[in-house]
Amino acid sequence: MSVPMLFLMLSSINLNRRIRLVAGTLLFVLLVFYFLPNGEGTYNQANAQDQQVAAVVAGLRSSNTKWLRKAFPQWDMHIYIADDEPTQSRIPKNKGREAMIYLTYIIDHYDDYLNDSAVLFLHADRDQWHNDDEKYDGKRMLQRFNIQHLMREGYVNMRCHPFPGCTTGLNLTRTPTDDTSEAATIASIIQNFKMLFPGSAQPPEEVAVGCCAQFGVTTGTIRQNPRKRYEELRQWLLDTPLPDQTSGRVMEYMWHKALWSQFEAVMGPNGGAAEHEHEHEHEHEHDNEGDAGDADANANENAQHDDRGLEYGEAGNGNDEDEDEGSGRGRVRSK
Repeated sequence: MSVPMLFLMLSSINLNRRIRLVAGTLLFVLLVFYFLPNGEGTYNQANAQDQQVAAVVAGLRSSNTKWLRKAFPQWDMHIYIADDEPTQSRIPKNKGREAMIYLTYIIDHYDDYLNDSAVLFLHADRDQWHNDDEKYDGKRMLQRFNIQHLMREGYVNMRCHPFPGCTTGLNLTRTPTDDTSEAATIASIIQNFKMLFPGSAQPPEEVAVGCCAQFGVTTGTIRQNPRKRYEELRQWLLDTPLPDQTSGRVMEYMWHKALWSQFEAVMGPNGGAAEHEHEHEHEHEHDNEGDAGDADANANENAQHDDRGLEYGEAGNGNDEDEDEGSGRGRVRSK
């Protein structure tokens, strides 16, 4: 073999080694970047991509929902505008806050998905004080939401962090006489318990669930009840003389029981609450505030509860001077 030919063979071998080395290095770098947190501190979730997810979004004409379609293009979006023009409205009446929207979706789409599909019931705007994120960012909250945990549990509340998390609950053993929104909610549940707890001789002693009427449920859980049951609940919302503030709060406490009677009436952060990938990030968020701060926060819990959920008003109320553009019913108040 001539020297030039031997030189060419050795060069070819070295070149192949270099190509393999470069290719291996590139593959390693790609794998590292794939599994590293992205710019918002979240992780790529294959389970959320593979699972069929429907998002039921309750909003107003003033709400901004573009962020949802942009952030989650793989989800089936069902966006309802509560104060839409009557000729365009997809709900029977703007009544009962987000409950009218949620029930209407369930009734109209009862047969649409397989039992192992996920349905997320959400408020429209991205920035709301009750979003379970240190920046109150709905996009970050949903990116971290564990769809597979939802599939195992059948129902999870979007608020899993214990502050404010699950409320102290409503005592249903007696009808209160004081003039507060909490008392009105308790009295309304007691007065309507036969509709809310069908087949029960009396209401449970207590009901509790994490705030604030945002939750995930599987279609299999939804179908634990016949469609007629949801039609009955919606008709109750349409017929009740209760103000929206009260009927909406009644449903906020009742969603887990309305969806499946086998769920416990008291469902706090440790009972069916949502597991997020960041569930430990906030563990020490309030540790340094002191006992006095914690006491003040707990004291304000029931006072703030009147403002949870969406406050839907009649069409044309979007110009109330204390409303902020693009949140909740125009807003979600936080005092």
